[in-house]
Amino acid sequence: MLPLFLPYLQAQVTGKTDIRRKNAILEAMKRSTEIKFFWKDQDRRFLGVSRAFLDYYGLPDEEAVLGKTDEDMGWHVDAEPFKEIEKRVLQEGVTARRIPGQCLIRGRLHAIRASKVPLYDGNRIVGLLGYFEDLEEENRQEEKDRKLAPRDPVTGLAGLRGMILAGLEYYRNYDRNRENFAAILFHIPECNEVSRLYGEKSGQSLLKRLSRILAGFCPFRKTLGYLGDGKFLLFMKYQEGMPLKEELLQLADQVHEIRRIKGQPVTLYLQRAIAYGSETRSLDGLLRLLSQRLEEAEQQRYGQSVYVGDRVAFDLEAFDTSEQNVMLSRLDTHEILYMNKAGLRDLGLPENYRYQGQKCHKLLCGLDYPCEDCPRAQLRRDKIYTRTYHNKNLGRDYLIQHTLVPWRGQNCHFEMATNLRHYMEDEMREKELLFKEMAMNDILELALREPDPEKGIRDTLARVGEMLQCEKFCIFEEMPDGTLCNTYEWCREGIPSTRQELQQVPRKDAQFLYDYFEADQVALIRDVEKVLHRYGREKPHLRGLKSLISGQLSMAGRSLGFTEVVNPSAQVLQEASPLLATLTRFLAIMLRNRDTLHCLHQMSYRDALTGTGNRRAFREYVQKLPDGEKMAFVYGDMNGLKTINDHLGHKAGDRALCHIADAMKELVGPEHVFRVGGDEFILVLSGVDKAGSLAFIRRLKEKIDRHGISVAFGAAVHTTPIHDVEKLITSADREMYRDKQHPRK
Repeated sequence: MLPLFLPYLQAQVTGKTDIRRKNAILEAMKRSTEIKFFWKDQDRRFLGVSRAFLDYYGLPDEEAVLGKTDEDMGWHVDAEPFKEIEKRVLQEGVTARRIPGQCLIRGRLHAIRASKVPLYDGNRIVGLLGYFEDLEEENRQEEKDRKLAPRDPVTGLAGLRGMILAGLEYYRNYDRNRENFAAILFHIPECNEVSRLYGEKSGQSLLKRLSRILAGFCPFRKTLGYLGDGKFLLFMKYQEGMPLKEELLQLADQVHEIRRIKGQPVTLYLQRAIAYGSETRSLDGLLRLLSQRLEEAEQQRYGQSVYVGDRVAFDLEAFDTSEQNVMLSRLDTHEILYMNKAGLRDLGLPENYRYQGQKCHKLLCGLDYPCEDCPRAQLRRDKIYTRTYHNKNLGRDYLIQHTLVPWRGQNCHFEMATNLRHYMEDEMREKELLFKEMAMNDILELALREPDPEKGIRDTLARVGEMLQCEKFCIFEEMPDGTLCNTYEWCREGIPSTRQELQQVPRKDAQFLYDYFEADQVALIRDVEKVLHRYGREKPHLRGLKSLISGQLSMAGRSLGFTEVVNPSAQVLQEASPLLATLTRFLAIMLRNRDTLHCLHQMSYRDALTGTGNRRAFREYVQKLPDGEKMAFVYGDMNGLKTINDHLGHKAGDRALCHIADAMKELVGPEHVFRVGGDEFILVLSGVDKAGSLAFIRRLKEKIDRHGISVAFGAAVHTTPIHDVEKLITSADREMYRDKQHPRK
């Protein structure tokens, strides 16, 4: 996968002194990826390598390679080709991809392919990033894949075993992430006939052409295999609203447009059946369902019906998930042939109820004889008969549409019914829910446009709390010590705040919520006391808590805490779960944005290497000093940093800078020390005159000298306010240069 990230990493990795510290992406990848990659400075010295790189060479840690070149490590018999390529990358900015070569791995030569790209700081190349692949490993994996899932020699597609493995993966993903998928079984029955009439080569030519057509269906999101006998199996991710039927018709047209194979005339029809992962619990059940539906499709000759006369193919599976009650029955015997899930639910029956063969008037109306007003005598295939009907057995009113449809060679009675009471209730509910959704969207839009995340979160809680008619709306965040803190709270007028009481709450006090979250993102609890009783607890973590809706806050699979809508109205308890699920996701994003801005603010004032303040922090520090204070500003410049970097490596230079910073922080505290350049520091002393600052410098030098490090110091004493920070730095810098030329003891 690294080649996909190379351009992105190339643009992101910057920095003059330490690329590794300025690239969080590389740091994360080097710990977890299986790719053997590395990055180097302008002198081709290693700055970092991945864990996979170390494991490949049998190295214990990065220390074995940092600051060294390939020649130092001696793992190329002939290092010149690699050296020349890296020089071109660093000097000319070229990108080298999959360059072949050889590398010594634990005493044996391995064939490898290496790729390398330049890393930029602005327009200047500051290093390179590379990775390599072991050709022996690739060949072994390819051979393993071939043995596990051999491909069909004619089409080049996966065979039955490969498709079974793929199907199991789709089911594992469905069980884990609830991402539905579609399975489509295609059959071109004429394939065998072409081979029989025109010879095996013609049959193979047809299969290759069909493979290319099917491979173009839904590119980039499918797994396609050939099962033999003109049958192809396809798996693909599926979401509601995908135009599968339209795309399948286009596919059928492409197959039907094949009129000749190797000069011989052919007429082809594409038969197909669709099933979805959510319809069965196992791959075995899914394949059986596909076979059954394909058999029914071929009995009805659906593939031909699209092109012959004005016949319309009737596809019952389209009604499986319809919200309307759908039923198909025999015209002569009134026996039920098909009833969808909505129809069974409306009758209070389970989805696996065996309805086939039962009389419709008995199952629906409780009658031993056909209904007196049954419209069967009026039905025609070219008309739809619509009427309202009161079912006395169920006590419900329906709007029903009737017609005749062809099914397995005979006319059958098709009816679609709408429960009018449910329809009216749904209409009212949908309108109210739509209003709340629109209001929620407006709230979230305003919150996301708010530049201050803290204010955005507080405003969101207030607006949503009013809309959901609750007593309180709270956010509990998980703390590093394992406790929970009520970080945000909105209270309805007259409801006292409890936020201060709810700091460092033990997680076990809210364990019942986390148990709900394991099954769903939103916990809806109508009787909190009853639930707590099951957990052996008497009191909830929140005083006065009777009912609640809670949503788990999470980001990238990591739990951040949860929201709590406290004691909402009964109507909100019934309908607010979908709205709160959406709101919870947005609040998690807002919390992340808050933390990111805080982190960026801290980073913008902090030196990454030494942990001291930076030049920007120093400016702000000086501006905030109270007036009338005598302050000494001690300016330090390390001697010989370049020599250390050149002879001992950059890591040694970094350690020296850290020793200087630690000594300063130990004497005056970290908030008074600033790194204002590569090897330059300023520290601030309060209430100290010139003599006092010189005495302090002597103490500081003694402390730093113990590490074998030399630093030149100068001090400037000023009384606040200080209007020109640069002038202040210049005066301290001038004193420092005197010390550099004539070092003080």
